[in-house]
Order: sequence, then C-alpha cells, then structure tokens
Amino acid sequence: MTNQSNVESMSLQEIREHAPARLTIKQACAILGISPATFNRWREDGKVPGIIAIGRSVKVEKAVFLDWIEDHMTGQSA
Repeated sequence: MTNQSNVESMSLQEIREHAPARLTIKQACAILGISPATFNRWREDGKVPGIIAIGRSVKVEKAVFLDWIEDHMTGQSA
C-alpha cells in the first residue's frame, strides 16, 4: 500500500498507477500540500470532489480527485 510519504514524492501519473483506488485524507493532503484542517474546510464547502464517507471513515476517490487537480492545474473549472 502507498503511504503518505510515498505520494508526496510521486508524480500524478505515478499516483494514478500505484496508489490505491481510494486515498486517505492524509494522502490527499500530502498530494495537495495542505493541512487536514484546510482539506476538511474545502470538503465541507463542497470544493473537493470524490469524497466517500462511510460511517466515520472518509476516503477520496483517486481518479475523480486527480482529474480535479489536473483540471485546476490547466486552468479549467470542474
């Protein structure tokens, strides 16, 4: 399994190929370079797509999340 420190050093393509289909909040924060508090604020505001909440567990759907990041990197709005 890919942990937080691994995703920090990976390109988006490597994350697509090697990270699990559902990312943890820590992994998503590492990819974005933001704190969990910022991520949770964005999540509550509906700014982050691909959120999957099951009970108290929150995961991020990798493909949707990475597409969102790439769209923002190229200046497109999702």
